[in-house]
Amino acid sequence: MSVMENLRARETPLLDGSFWLWQNKHKNSEWGALARAGHKVAHLMRPHFQGYAGQIRVDGISMDYNTAREKYAGIIARQQATEKSREITV
Repeated sequence: MSVMENLRARETPLLDGSFWLWQNKHKNSEWGALARAGHKVAHLMRPHFQGYAGQIRVDGISMDYNTAREKYAGIIARQQATEKSREITV
C-alpha cells in the first residue's frame, strides 16, 4: 500500500478522491505550532498530485498557504517563542 493509499484510508475522500489530512500537533513545523495553539489544522491532499494541493483549512476555513501564513503569523510566532522559552528554562 502506498503512503497516499494509507493516508486516504484514514479520511473520507471528497468526490474527486482528495481528502483533508489533520495536522499532527507534535510535528515541529509552523502548522504543528498552530495546532498546539489550539487550532484545528488540516491539509488538502490530492492523490493525483501525490501530496499537498496548496490548500489548508484552519478552524474550518479553507485558504491557500500564503494567506494562512499571513493571517496566523502572530499566533505561530507566539507559540514557537513560548515553546523555545520552555526549552531554555528546563
